[in-house]
Amino acid sequence: MQRLGAGQADIVQEVRLVEHGQQVAPLPVSLECAHQRARGTADRGDGDHDRPPRASASGRRVGAKPSRLEAIVGQPLFDKRGRRTVLNAQGQTLLQHARRMLVVQEEALAAFRHPDVRGEVRLGACDDYVLSFVPPILSRYASLHSQVHVRLDAQSSRRLVRATAQGELDIALVNIVDETVGHEKLVSEPLVWVTGARHLAHEKDPLPLALESDCVWGRWAQQALEGAGRPYRNAYSTFNVSGIVAVVDAGLAVSVMSRSSAPAGLRILGEADGFPALTTTSIGIVLRASPLSPAALAMVQLLREGIGPQALVA
Repeated sequence: MQRLGAGQADIVQEVRLVEHGQQVAPLPVSLECAHQRARGTADRGDGDHDRPPRASASGRRVGAKPSRLEAIVGQPLFDKRGRRTVLNAQGQTLLQHARRMLVVQEEALAAFRHPDVRGEVRLGACDDYVLSFVPPILSRYASLHSQVHVRLDAQSSRRLVRATAQGELDIALVNIVDETVGHEKLVSEPLVWVTGARHLAHEKDPLPLALESDCVWGRWAQQALEGAGRPYRNAYSTFNVSGIVAVVDAGLAVSVMSRSSAPAGLRILGEADGFPALTTTSIGIVLRASPLSPAALAMVQLLREGIGPQALVA
């Protein structure tokens, strides 16, 4: 097999743009050969173009310069909006093509690196995190192990822990509220108060609460309000986060969520709004007692990589 050159071996380059103060999705570009042709030769050095991406002070990789990408495709890809650099229409088109190229590349490599990973994985995910953490992990898993059937069960942490102990699930991503349960902690994050962005439920007296039934977060919220001398009433209860979001978004009550699971459409309240600080919650994984299959072990590894202090900061 022909050995790739230093530039070509780095198949995937990431370009991260800062938009509205946050990083947008990485732009994987598998066009190294085209870049070499654009430069005229594959083995001639050209300053910064041949250097690998630098690490910033925060540890994140700094992507290639916009001019490099534009030289590859021969089209302008970026627009300046004040201090921000954003993708234009051609850049968005390249982004979609590059994502497809990355998927094909990962599928090809997976066929050789993980040929025996097949079967089924029974994954449970606390419904607090099924819309935040789980989608990118499932997407990554599918690109690496396309022959595995994944059964996803979204319920409360308490029910998922019980199902895993009974062997009905292989892995459960849960809030760790009982330290006696065998688990692997992944990360801790703060709980926050949330209210409807266009409503004033948080100003009512007594404060209307919407809480998940039999959830320890609700008890912690009540204790915090009692300690602060803030009157409240239990106005709504539900067995899942979707019900909480519906009630809060309608401006009917205030609730408590983990920071990462709070939808963008809800407003987070703090001490400046007259609300007491809340404790933190631990997110972890619980495994069935019997040995896991290669497919399940691969899922565990992606959960470890995708949920942790670095993942929450990124």
